[in-house]
Amino acid sequence: MIVDRYLGRTVASASALALGLLIAIDLFFALVQELQDIGQGGYRLATALAYLALTVPRRVVRLFPMAVLLGTLLGLGHLAAANELTALRTSGMSRLRIMLGVLRTVFVLVLAVLALQEWVAPASSTLAQQVRRGPGPARVALQPQGGFWIRDGKRFLHLQAVTPEGPILGITVHELSDSVRIRRTVRAARAVPLDGQGWELQDITETRYTDGRLEIRHRARERWPTLIDPQLLEVLARRPEQLSNRELARYIAYMRANGLDASRYALVYWHRWLTPLTSLVMVFVAMPFVFATQRIAGQGVRVVIGILVGLGFYLVDQMLSHMGQVFGLPPLLGTLAPSLLFLLVAGIALVRTERAG
Repeated sequence: MIVDRYLGRTVASASALALGLLIAIDLFFALVQELQDIGQGGYRLATALAYLALTVPRRVVRLFPMAVLLGTLLGLGHLAAANELTALRTSGMSRLRIMLGVLRTVFVLVLAVLALQEWVAPASSTLAQQVRRGPGPARVALQPQGGFWIRDGKRFLHLQAVTPEGPILGITVHELSDSVRIRRTVRAARAVPLDGQGWELQDITETRYTDGRLEIRHRARERWPTLIDPQLLEVLARRPEQLSNRELARYIAYMRANGLDASRYALVYWHRWLTPLTSLVMVFVAMPFVFATQRIAGQGVRVVIGILVGLGFYLVDQMLSHMGQVFGLPPLLGTLAPSLLFLLVAGIALVRTERAG
């Protein structure tokens, strides 16, 4: 329908403008932070700019819901100021019908952002980190607080730090007996992959627990045919924003198969899927403000409303997500709760606006 395309084009262009401004502001503050590191270790302004450019796809995904909220407020607000919404209403087009016309276009944009998140953002984020670190053999390992714990049958592995292609730094292997007691513990300063032919452990300390006695042995190096799945290691060596949803799902499945708590990663997984879909909720949230202020509010007021609502959603999202982890709620429920809450409030406000006029 021509009207649907017109509404969708208006909101899409306003959302694109809002997204561009949000990304520009976000990049500005990121550049200010990067300026503190320029001049250290050969890190230059050109490198910082290249790094920030490669982070744009990730920022697009993160800021897209806020851009849709602002775009809906500004786009439909412009039509309201020109009395075009009033003309549509006079012709018999309901507010629900206007909203559905906008949702069709936003849904197409959501699909594009989901594709960007799955196939472009992970690769660009990985390349951004490589640019940020600079050329050369020295690679900065991913070293989270507490390291990584991995279970493989009767073995528990603790990795202090990992790199995508290089060695594991600081590895501890606990092997259990059939009675579920620690049979031996092997600690190594490094574990180096041998091109698909196993691993070489270096600077090894082995502790055996036999008959109530401890036997401690030291070795310079030792070859192990198996240690850890290289594909899993590649996932561990990258930050969540560098992983596609498929890779994240594979790691979650691995953790659950080995009896490990995957709730933290499941929360990230569902949050990444639902962040673009939140844009549809933002259309619902914007509609009551558009109709309630179509005669009395200017674009500046609508921008302020959009920013306040967006910040409110972010705070509620963070609060409910953390509460879900504390109280052990399913990750999907914890991720969905903010959208459902705002959708409910927007629905009530939209019904009241419809009844009022």
